[in-house]
Amino acid sequence: MSGDRTKTAIAGIRRSLPTGLRMLAVLLMAGLAWWCIGQLGWVLRGFETPGGWVPGSAGAAEHTLLLVPLMTSQLALLVTGSLVGGVCGGLAVVLGGGRRWLTVVSSGLGVAVAVTVVLVQATSAIRARPGAGFAADDRVLIGLCAVVAVASLIGWLFGAAVVLGRPAWGLALGVLAGAAPAWVSGVALPVVGLDPRTVEVVAQVGRSVGSVLLIAALLAVGSRPLSRVALWLVVVLLAWFVGPTLTAAGYLEQLLRPAAGLPHALRSTVEAAWQVFAQASSPGNRPLSGWLYALLAAAALSLLLRVRDRGASTGQTSEPTDRSTTSSEG
Repeated sequence: MSGDRTKTAIAGIRRSLPTGLRMLAVLLMAGLAWWCIGQLGWVLRGFETPGGWVPGSAGAAEHTLLLVPLMTSQLALLVTGSLVGGVCGGLAVVLGGGRRWLTVVSSGLGVAVAVTVVLVQATSAIRARPGAGFAADDRVLIGLCAVVAVASLIGWLFGAAVVLGRPAWGLALGVLAGAAPAWVSGVALPVVGLDPRTVEVVAQVGRSVGSVLLIAALLAVGSRPLSRVALWLVVVLLAWFVGPTLTAAGYLEQLLRPAAGLPHALRSTVEAAWQVFAQASSPGNRPLSGWLYALLAAAALSLLLRVRDRGASTGQTSEPTDRSTTSSEG
């Protein structure tokens, strides 16, 4: 009951605001979400990279301020942050209300502006650094900018699609569930350090966060009508393959460096990354307990919700009957 009142109050506040102000809020929140949430791991590092940050570069010892880790040596962090940030930026559509298309466009513009600003700053800073060498190569910078743009676009599409209803919420949360272990590691490790035991704990926390998000994704899809259960497989597969994609990006960090034979060796590099993706996607190479627990928990909670809703609908149906019977007896 209180939840319904809260939703009604929020909807009333949104309706009371001018449309232009609501869309501006969506735009700002989408841009902030892309950077503040997606790039949080880099922010916690101080968005600075020390001297010698590019293998083979002759950079001085001073720090270089970058709003986004636009370096091949940080490719996994870059892709993870862009994807997660894109989803979170797309989810800003829930603040808009009113016309869907206008809200979606506003969130897209917010993410696009944020991406453009940080990429312009990062590329300018890298090019201005003395002796950047490989890192300042136009082909490297353009390629990394394209990676950020594509990952952000894919994430935003999943996030903004929630205006279409609950199944789209399930897909968006599924993407976040798959990216959660990598994102949590990127956020936590700069704070807690790289001790082996700590790294293992952080990895477990990341997997647990992913499991919780997967449960939320499956519950968002729902089980009524029963055909929606088929979408559970889509959500699980989506979450399953996000992680290996980020693992392959991390593997590419070791290959995208000076004296690696690029661009002539690009094809063999991509093939090697594909092999890593395939291996990381194999069930034999991943802990399955968290996935199994998430599926069982989602199924149990879904069943409980169905029983509760059925009981509530039965009570509402029987109440008028009881009243009519009482009236006739009187």
